[in-house]
Amino acid sequence: MVEEEGLSYYDFMAQMGVPYFHWGGLRSTDELLSMCGVDSMKNVLFVGCGSGYTACYAAKNLGCRAVGIDISEVMIGKARERAQEMSLTDRVEFKAGDAYELPFQDNRFDVVITEFVTMFLDPNPALREYVRVLKRGGFVGLNELYKSDQIPQEAAALVAEAEKRLQEAIRLPFVMPTPSDWMRWLREAGLEDIRLREVEYTYSYGEYAEALGGKIKLLKIMLRAIYHLLFNRRFRKRLLKVGKAKNVLMRNKETRKYVGAILCVGRKPA
Repeated sequence: MVEEEGLSYYDFMAQMGVPYFHWGGLRSTDELLSMCGVDSMKNVLFVGCGSGYTACYAAKNLGCRAVGIDISEVMIGKARERAQEMSLTDRVEFKAGDAYELPFQDNRFDVVITEFVTMFLDPNPALREYVRVLKRGGFVGLNELYKSDQIPQEAAALVAEAEKRLQEAIRLPFVMPTPSDWMRWLREAGLEDIRLREVEYTYSYGEYAEALGGKIKLLKIMLRAIYHLLFNRRFRKRLLKVGKAKNVLMRNKETRKYVGAILCVGRKPA
């Protein structure tokens, strides 16, 4: 447990076995992959791939070739284990690297995907780097969070407090962009034919169980989480903050209609 306590929030969750974090769940992933035209002929880069679930999911279900990159060595280790377990090592590759300095040549990929990643980065240099490694005519697809451009004052105060709690828990900059922000950043990166699609659905425990390979594995993660809630003070403080923030952003009637997942897709000029 001492070793785990030194991990970042997301590395800790990777060690726990959590397959993915994006709030739109696999329905939003399916929609994003479709909007970007991912199929068996495409070479797709997943930036901030985490433990590799989406990259493996896309390779298995759509037949694409996938490369995942993440700054966390812990995540990359888990991603490689996943690819091995799913017999996808011939179609999926994972390596450690920085989103601001992607270790790839120009014009290499047909599609660049991020999920629950770009909103934690400085968007302008990150998006320019995505576009650099993208082939002409290829797509950048983002599955992230948003808050409405116009929010009533009381709801805005609750959202701001939730953003603060999440930032404290995960120790990353966290202020949800608006649709106008996403549109502007994509345009400034040189993309065209930009499409934004707000999605209301979220992940479920049933979806997680399927992603993990069954309810028994989900139960093991839940029991492990209960153990850490009881005996790991640092984890308990983090999880409670995340839980309170998610209650505001995903379940509170006053705020949930102003926040959610958003799919952002733009095409590099041919």
